[in-house]
Amino acid sequence: MILQSCLSLRIPHTALLNKNWAKGILIASLLLGVGIYFLFFFSREPSYHGRKLSAWMEDLQAEQPETKSAAKAAIRNIGTKAVPLIINYAQAQDSPLKNRLKQLAEKQTLIQFHFTPSYHPRLLAYEACDILGPAAQGAIPALSNSLNAAKSDPTAAYVLTCIGGPKVIPPLRAALNNPNRGVAQCAKIALKILESKTNPIPNSEDYQQRNCEFNRLVLTSAFEQYRATHTNQPASRWPSALTNRPPVAVPEGFQIPR
Repeated sequence: MILQSCLSLRIPHTALLNKNWAKGILIASLLLGVGIYFLFFFSREPSYHGRKLSAWMEDLQAEQPETKSAAKAAIRNIGTKAVPLIINYAQAQDSPLKNRLKQLAEKQTLIQFHFTPSYHPRLLAYEACDILGPAAQGAIPALSNSLNAAKSDPTAAYVLTCIGGPKVIPPLRAALNNPNRGVAQCAKIALKILESKTNPIPNSEDYQQRNCEFNRLVLTSAFEQYRATHTNQPASRWPSALTNRPPVAVPEGFQIPR
């Protein structure tokens, strides 16, 4: 009886262990399949000085200035051949399968998995477009989708201004009617920049700095638009830490467009 009791107590633990193993094997199998696909895809990607484009793009996030400079030079040398991978990165989304895998991974402790969030490759794609400028025109449809899709990304508006040219105008004009007010406001400022004879964004090698300045222009425009329709409300001060510039007068009750 005692032996049977001991065995019966071990059964739940064994069942739990088997369940964890099953989940781990399932996740590993699915990731292996995804890995084989990406291995096939990335084997065709262009390279420069013996390094794949994806490796150079990852270096855009490096802290060392010389590493980032080398990455920018490599992407410029690869040129239009970089566009297919840029498109792939710009369209990155967390699929239902990936979300399900995350949920399964969180329910087991035998194998630790690391999932890269979808916004990371999109950021790399955006900066690569900035580096290539007009040479990245092949990525305009993908950026247009990012800007006007159900899950829109306002940053794509600024990236379109970095590419420039007449082909970026239609998607930006379409975004003016986007129900997401943040997207519409970004498109409005992007069109103003393209139509202006002098670019209001200071010339800088740092993409992040210029993108922050673009966001400051968007916020300032939104503030002014709000003040025009709420003239009786007293103004407060917007924290300078958010703008990296002298504080902007903001009416009370104003909310950042979303």
